[in-house]
Amino acid sequence: MKLSKHDLSTLMKTFPNVELSYEKNIHKIVPSSNIYLTIPKGKKYFAWFRNWKNHSICAFLELDKYKKNIQTIVIKNTSFDPLLCSGAGTLVYGTVFNINSYEFFNIEDIFYFKGNNISRNVQFDKLNTLQIMFSNYLNPLMLSKSDIVFGLPLIETSHDNIIKKIQKLPYSIYCIQHRLLHKHRVFLNERVNIIKNHEYNFTIKATINPDIYDLYYKNDSDLVYYKCACIPDFNTSVYMNSIFRDIKENRNLDTLEESDDEEEFENIADDKFVDLEKSCDFKCVYLKYYDSWKPLEQTSELICSEKDIHKIEKYNTR
Repeated sequence: MKLSKHDLSTLMKTFPNVELSYEKNIHKIVPSSNIYLTIPKGKKYFAWFRNWKNHSICAFLELDKYKKNIQTIVIKNTSFDPLLCSGAGTLVYGTVFNINSYEFFNIEDIFYFKGNNISRNVQFDKLNTLQIMFSNYLNPLMLSKSDIVFGLPLIETSHDNIIKKIQKLPYSIYCIQHRLLHKHRVFLNERVNIIKNHEYNFTIKATINPDIYDLYYKNDSDLVYYKCACIPDFNTSVYMNSIFRDIKENRNLDTLEESDDEEEFENIADDKFVDLEKSCDFKCVYLKYYDSWKPLEQTSELICSEKDIHKIEKYNTR
């Protein structure tokens, strides 16, 4: 639905008078905080579920970088119960971000719910309202690429837990926000520098040389040699030997004092303890210090492509 200048003016005149919570940047953990939330990088919006010209709509009002003025208003497709539009409607605030060209809205505050003004409620009550809203009135469906899906931040009572979880998020984090559950207080923003682990799947083959393994990626149906894997520690060495090499010492330290049997003694081939024909697929993690990939575990998932690898190389040469 396209909005005319008159439509925009009318929406602005009927927009509820709400005040965003104050935010303050901090550089250390505040012990009194009850909960920690993830705030993604992206533009800030109000999302307003309301009735408009005999339709139940969701209008998105984009804020400027100072969060003081509304810059644009657009109507977007999303799946919701029209009951959210009752009375003055439902008004939430948050961040719009993208994953693989799909749009998501991270709800970070709620001011109206089905026409009721809850802007002065404490966080505990607001979170309960949001839980009801997601359980009964919002549908996390994306029927087309033009749709937008609503979601909640990661919310934890433990700072350590949220630090661990944000490592695996598929989008960039602006900050961890510290809040109180039962009292009003300025929202405290802790900026974090998250160094994500880059993990891809490779086919690996052993070589004659100890701890030297070749990485391969997929080019259509062909395997293409990439580089040597990184074996940076004893445990990784033992793990890879257990798959590709027959080394008794790795299986049991007691065998260090055992003598070789006659067949082993007579076999003088360089590759007698390694299977050079064997190939296995591994999940690997990129280690920037070595500019290579450490095998983590065997996998049955798809092998990465040259395009995937170039993304990591480009990211790590910035």
